[in-house]
Amino acid sequence: MAKKNLYILLTTMSMFRSVTIMKLLLVISMLATLLVTSRADDITQLKAQVKTLTTQLAQTNQKLSLANQKIVQTSQEVRYLKMKDDTQNGVCHFKSHNPCDPCFCVEDYSMAEKYYCDCRAMPVRRDCKEHHVQGERINGLYLINKNVNSLVTQVFCDQTTDGGGWTLVQRRVDGSENFVRNWTEYREGFGRLHREHWFGNENLYRLTAQSFMKGSEVRFDMIVLSTGAFQWAKYSNFEVGSEAAGYDLHISGYSGNALDGMNYHDAMKFSTYDRDNDQHASANCALDRNAGWWFKSCLHVNFNGPYDELRKESITNIWKPFSWFGRQLKFSEIKVRRKI
Repeated sequence: MAKKNLYILLTTMSMFRSVTIMKLLLVISMLATLLVTSRADDITQLKAQVKTLTTQLAQTNQKLSLANQKIVQTSQEVRYLKMKDDTQNGVCHFKSHNPCDPCFCVEDYSMAEKYYCDCRAMPVRRDCKEHHVQGERINGLYLINKNVNSLVTQVFCDQTTDGGGWTLVQRRVDGSENFVRNWTEYREGFGRLHREHWFGNENLYRLTAQSFMKGSEVRFDMIVLSTGAFQWAKYSNFEVGSEAAGYDLHISGYSGNALDGMNYHDAMKFSTYDRDNDQHASANCALDRNAGWWFKSCLHVNFNGPYDELRKESITNIWKPFSWFGRQLKFSEIKVRRKI
């Protein structure tokens, strides 16, 4: 009897233990299910939060973009108003059409036209060619950055000659500007951009360096003193080196009606009276010719010589193609244009 009771007790305990284990397994299964469900809910919640944050970030970026556009627009408006204030006392008055529209017209009675156009309120662009591409067709003052956003420079753009898009780097009209300058002055540039000026060798270097793949072209326009004839020479390849290279000249590909005067100066470094880089002459050509230029044995071309102070005529500004007599000039312009 005792053995039977013991057997029943052990069997009961075994069944109880089996039931308990089953219950424990059931509880564990339920807990696992809850954990998985909870984790899935957390992941879903996290995904929703990420999506919300992504949407908010996109909206913030859009607001920042709009704010930046507003800042640019406001700065242009401020520049426009400043230009208007700066030129208020010199604005031209026409009975009919304003020839500078949409730019400002500024009176200057030292010019044959009695005015020039100031387009510096226009957006800053890469160069004069980019201004032309954007539909700006007025000859006048503009702002460019030479493809370097932090270096904004004022220039005079010729938007009508030979397809437009030219940046003027030199102009001589009557000798009103002193071109007997030292190395630093020729490096930085001088004069009035709408009148007589030198754009600056550093600017010229950066302007031609920005188009290193296709290069730049250059055009020399001139009026001969003795005959009053207009002549021009254009070169399809033009580049000026850095200051470390002496702002050396690289020029080729002549066309025009003035004959080729500049090929002789190819590969020459720039010289001024205080820095003579002409290794082909025993004399200091820049000092002898009273000008800064890419001299080679003091020949053949010199656009920067002095004018006769009384007659306001050039006496040393010459264009002399090889084996031809030099032509004294009463007017000259040098202009550069990017080829792409």
